[in-house]
Amino acid sequence: MPDYSLITAVVAFLVFLVIAVIAFKIIKGVLKTVVFLIALASIVLGLGAFFVVTDFNDFRENFKESKNLFLIVDGDQVISAMEAEAGEIKAINQQQTDEYSNQLKKGEREGLREDYYKIVILRKAVFDDTLVAKLNEERYPEERAKLLSPEIEKVLSEPLFLIINYKKGDIEVYEETAMFRAIKLLPLSLVSSVVNKAVSKTKSIVADKIEE
Repeated sequence: MPDYSLITAVVAFLVFLVIAVIAFKIIKGVLKTVVFLIALASIVLGLGAFFVVTDFNDFRENFKESKNLFLIVDGDQVISAMEAEAGEIKAINQQQTDEYSNQLKKGEREGLREDYYKIVILRKAVFDDTLVAKLNEERYPEERAKLLSPEIEKVLSEPLFLIINYKKGDIEVYEETAMFRAIKLLPLSLVSSVVNKAVSKTKSIVADKIEE
C-alpha cells in the first residue's frame, strides 16, 4: 500500500515551497517599489529644499533694498498704500489707492505686481487698536503714511514679524514663491528657529566685514 502520510507530507512541502517562492517574489517587488518611492521622495524633497533655500537667500538679499508695494487693507478695501525702496517709504495718492482696492475686489492680486519686487498686503489685525483708530481718523494719504512708516520698517527689518503674521494670515505676500509656500506647510517653531539662525549668521557676517 502506498504511504499516504509520506505523499501528504511531500505535497504539503511542495505547496509550501510554491507559496514561499510566490511570497518572496511579491515581497521583493514590494521592497523594490518602497526603495524606489523613498529614493524618489528624497530627490523631490532635496529639490524642494534647494528651491526654498535659494528663494530665502534671494529674499534676504533683495527685499529691503528693492522696490516693494505695501497695501494696508480692511477687508478688500485698501485704506493706505505705500512704496518702499532702499529704506525710503512714500505714500501713494488716493486715486491709485482706490484703483488697488478695485483690483483686490476683483481678485487680481498678481496683477498688482507691475515693477515691484513684492506686494505685501497687511490686514488691520497686524496693528494695535490705537494705530487703527488714528488711521481711521486721517483722510490724507501722506498723514497715514507717516503713521504707518514705523510698521512698514518693522516688516522690512524683522523677518520673524513678517513670517509670524504671514502664518496667521494677517499678511499676504505676492509673488508667493517657494519660501512662502514652505512657510505655510512647516510648523512655526521650526520656521522661527531657521529664521533666527539665518538672521544671526547675517549679523555676524556684517560685523566681520565692518571689523575688516
